[in-house]
Amino acid sequence: MRVDECDPRKCTCLKMKRFGYAKVISRARWLPRGVVYLHPNAKKLIGPDDRKIVEKIGISALDCSWANIEKHSRIPKRVRGRVLPFLIAANPVHFGTPEQLSTLEAIAAALYILDYVEESLSLLSLYKWGRNFIKVNYELLEKYRSARSREEIRLLSERAAGRS
Repeated sequence: MRVDECDPRKCTCLKMKRFGYAKVISRARWLPRGVVYLHPNAKKLIGPDDRKIVEKIGISALDCSWANIEKHSRIPKRVRGRVLPFLIAANPVHFGTPEQLSTLEAIAAALYILDYVEESLSLLSLYKWGRNFIKVNYELLEKYRSARSREEIRLLSERAAGRS
């Protein structure tokens, strides 16, 4: 879901649309019922049991400026709000910044964690810096991907963020 706040030339969401990887919508009511919706304020981590949902219904993400994230904190009831575990951005705007991923990085990370590795790499190949996201986060992504539960991912994420 895009709220039209970023520079269209740098918007990873619009590039995903241009290359046929995404459908862009601007209203929450247009999200498919039950879709996995990546949102930084979601209460529930993405986990292995989301794979079946993504396969059947799909995955969506909030695409807005990090400066205005609080304006968009409401997660529609009709979707499954999910947050990603600790990861580090590799995009040019937020390179090296923890938990400030571009929309493309967020979708690619979720796909990787849910064991759609080839799809994730394909998506990241849209940008020269895309593969750097995997290089920077490879160990974490592999640990999250092999985790058996949301709880295991939470523990790994907290340890990676230095919160344990």
